[in-house]
Amino acid sequence: LLHYGHINLLKRAKELGDYLIVGVTADDFDKRRGKINVQQSLAERIENVRKTGLADEIIVEEYEGQKIEEKKYTKWMDYDKITGELYIRTRKTGDFMIVDEKGSHKKLSRVMIDDKIPREQRERVLVAACGSEVLWIIGGRINQRVKITGQTKRILELKYQGGQINA
Repeated sequence: LLHYGHINLLKRAKELGDYLIVGVTADDFDKRRGKINVQQSLAERIENVRKTGLADEIIVEEYEGQKIEEKKYTKWMDYDKITGELYIRTRKTGDFMIVDEKGSHKKLSRVMIDDKIPREQRERVLVAACGSEVLWIIGGRINQRVKITGQTKRILELKYQGGQINA
């Protein structure tokens, strides 16, 4: 059960870094650890963590000492805040992101510099975008406008699993 103490812990963890990965224990793992009073399903627990808007990524913990996948690229966005068609592409002139809760815009080129993406890689980095608004630099940051909040009703999960760019 996600309670006030959990939420405060997540808030403190989020303040300490740029990217928060939250582990939610699988039902079988809970039983093996002696937790027999779990009242919500795994799906409900994951959804409750998502609704806090604090987790950048949620993993399912299935055993003691489980490692986090290093090459996993998944983001969740507030579906109702996405306007227009969503495309996966490389950057274009005029691209921008919303970088804070106040709605401040920043050119994508500046975001890439600030995020220390090497100049020679910037033309190849994939983004998820609606028009000129970049919602996600794949493998990096998410647009703050589409971040999940307590008011989010529908969630879009984007998962990048590799592939090739056709030239």
